Order: sequence, then C-alpha cells, then structure tokens
Amino acid sequence: MVLGAGLILSLLLGTTLAFSISRPVREVTEAIYGLATEQRREPVQERGPEEIRSQARAVNFLVEQLHSLETSRRQLLANVVHELGRPLGALRSAIHALGKGAADDPALLRDLERGMDEETSRLQYLLDELASLYDKSMGGLELDRKPVQAAGWLRGVLIPWKAAAEEKHIQWQEEIPESLPSISMDEVRMAQVVGNLLSNAIKYTPPGGAMHISASADQKTFTLKVRDTGAGVHVEEHEKIFLPFYRGDTGRRIKQGMGLGLTIARDLVTAHGGELRLESTPGAGSEFTVSIPL
Repeated sequence: MVLGAGLILSLLLGTTLAFSISRPVREVTEAIYGLATEQRREPVQERGPEEIRSQARAVNFLVEQLHSLETSRRQLLANVVHELGRPLGALRSAIHALGKGAADDPALLRDLERGMDEETSRLQYLLDELASLYDKSMGGLELDRKPVQAAGWLRGVLIPWKAAAEEKHIQWQEEIPESLPSISMDEVRMAQVVGNLLSNAIKYTPPGGAMHISASADQKTFTLKVRDTGAGVHVEEHEKIFLPFYRGDTGRRIKQGMGLGLTIARDLVTAHGGELRLESTPGAGSEFTVSIPL
C-alpha cells in the first residue's frame, strides 16, 4: 500500500511538473516561431525554471529590438519625406517663376539661381547623411586615411561655414595654430564631422550670438572644439542627441533635420579611434570636443 501511494504521488508530482514546464516552453517556442514568421511581436511571461525564464528574457529582448527597429524605420521614412519635400517644393516654385518670365529680370534671376543652388546643396547633404547611415548598417565605415597637415586643412574646411555664420550675424572666432602637426585621417570624412558640428552650431545660435572654433595638439592627441552661445542641451539629452533620428522635444535645441548629423559625426570620429564629447548648459550654449589620437 505504501509503495502504491508513493507511485501515485510520484505520478501526480511528475504530471504537475510536466504541465508547469511544458506551458512556458510552449509559449517561448510559439513566440520564437511568431518572430520568425512575423506573426507575433509581443513579449512572453517569464516563468518556469530558470533556464526557461532565461529563454523568455532573450525572446523579450528580441521583441524589444524589433519594436525599436520598426519605430526607427517609420521615423526615417517620415523624416526623409519631410526633408525632401522642402527643397523640392522650393525648386518647383523657382522653375514655375522662370517659366513665367522671371529670367527676364536679372536681379530676380540671380536670386532664383542662388536659391536653387542652396536647395540642391541641402538635397546633397541629405544624400550624404543617408549614405553614411547605409555605410554604418553594412558593418563599418571605410576610411581613406593619409597624412594631412591639420592647420591648412582645417582653415579650408571652415571657410564656407564662416561665411554662413556671418550671413546670420553670428560673431565668428577661430584659433588655428600653424604649429598643428600632421594627422593621419580621412580628410573628406573628417570634413563631414566638422561640417555637421558647425551646421548644428549655426542652426541653433541666434543672430547676435557667437561661435568659437579652436584646435590644439599635444604629443598624443589632436583636439578640436566648437563652442556656441545657442540654446544649449538639457542634461538628460546629452547622450540622446547622438542617437539616430533623435531631434529633441519641441522648443529644445535638437529639433530640426533628419536627426542623423551628430550620430554620423560620432561614428566617424570613433572610426578614427577618437572621441566626440558634449558639454552644455541650457541657455548658455554648447561645446563639442573632437579628440583624435595622433
């Protein structure tokens, strides 16, 4: 009798354990199949033995990543449509004006030509950002590194941005010592980094504000600083602004464009073995620092 009771108890215990394990295993299995067939993207409950809970956590992590990727994809599409719409609309208006006789007015023709050139430049900038994002998604950024004399290169890169700042009535200051050493870098890619930082500073610095660009080097590191007197960045956004598509809340600094410029800048600096940092206080401007090992 005791043996029979023990067998019955063992059977009941085994059945209970089997059901308690099989249900979470089945749920995890169904979730994995749902992810593979794109039929389900919902998290599963983490229950059962530790091994099963560990698998459930892994599935939930994948679900979270897929939701994040889908959100980024939708945001990218919306941003592309928005950013393409403005320059294309301006170009179409200029074409219509030319068709209605604007070409007969030399002054108006010059204004239209300048405006069309600016809009096509914006389109080119957008394409460059998307190309850099594609390079990153393919597993890395290819660099054409070679020795570059930093002082002469940097002064050349700054010329058009200085003109843009002065056109907006922003005071421009730069400190570029002739003694800067030669740096091994991809000068086209690093020019893109500088351009992204300066474009950001000009965009968010009001007329009457100031920008200060300085470069220095020691025995190990080349350092570039871009400081502005714009709106500044809140502490909680200091890392977020380097995330793809992040443009900040309404009324804050990072709220225009594709939200890729700073992401690409940091990726390119990192690809050079360097670091891009931000120091900022709301209402007191921002300072971005690029450090590249020599």
